[in-house]
Amino acid sequence: MPCSCARATSHESLGLWASLNAVPFYEAAGWDRGVERDHETNGETLTVLEMRKQLTDSGA
Repeated sequence: MPCSCARATSHESLGLWASLNAVPFYEAAGWDRGVERDHETNGETLTVLEMRKQLTDSGA
């Protein structure tokens, strides 16, 4: 649903930060890996990976 809503409003891509254990899930859904970084939350430091999904044909 987020992808179809973003397409309907003319967005070209989506991005998110995924925990490392979630990366295979997003890759299977067509998302591409980006930059890895540390994210601090509730006093804990977690490694996350930027994920991007292209919604439009980049050749257009």
